[in-house]
Amino acid sequence: MTNTLRHFLIILPVLILLTYFAQAQWPSGDTTLSERHWVDSVYHSLTPDQRIAQLFIIRAKTNGDTMLIRQVAELVTNYNIGGICFFKGSPVKQAHLTNRYQQLAQTPLLVSIDGEWGLGMRLDSTISFPRQMSLGAMAEKEHVYAMGAEIARQC
Repeated sequence: MTNTLRHFLIILPVLILLTYFAQAQWPSGDTTLSERHWVDSVYHSLTPDQRIAQLFIIRAKTNGDTMLIRQVAELVTNYNIGGICFFKGSPVKQAHLTNRYQQLAQTPLLVSIDGEWGLGMRLDSTISFPRQMSLGAMAEKEHVYAMGAEIARQC
């Protein structure tokens, strides 16, 4: 298979999704007319390349890897990516980097973290909750729910 065909097969599903979402109607819900107008105006201000870049969430760390921090900043600035997912570091550094990346972003970034068992999975000096295998063994589902709610609150 040629590289051109391989790239086409990778990009085709993305283009199909973009076409679908470009034609989709707003669902009824809690969004106001001004919110819908803002989203539509931002979407229509983006180039086709930027619309594709908005589908990408890239890996970010706060543990002192200055080259990665610089690369993430360049991706935010040059390509207008859609979001970042934090993996390793400290809460204070993550807050500073989040603010830095948001200032560089033309479009607000979706900020996420890979943390199934809490912030302690990725950030130092934070709480680690039990792993999912332990939760599956519990008979009281309300404790699992409470743990999930606490992880969400901390995030």
